[in-house]
Amino acid sequence: MHKILLGAAIALIGLGMSSSANAWPPPTATCDASNAGAQTATPFGSGYIVWECDGSQWYFMLQYVCDSNGNNCIPL
Repeated sequence: MHKILLGAAIALIGLGMSSSANAWPPPTATCDASNAGAQTATPFGSGYIVWECDGSQWYFMLQYVCDSNGNNCIPL
């Protein structure tokens, strides 16, 4: 029973993250052909989100969660 609940919790978290990625505001920095491939980070909760410019807009790449001091960040 615990394994089923754990699996369901992980699935819901994953679903929430994938659907929320589009709801997180992208960086305000310019993204155009001159900086295609550039990456930037924006603060989010206790960590940050890494974004990449494709030459016209920013795309969500990865979210990191950090400890209370902003250190020991791990990717989700």
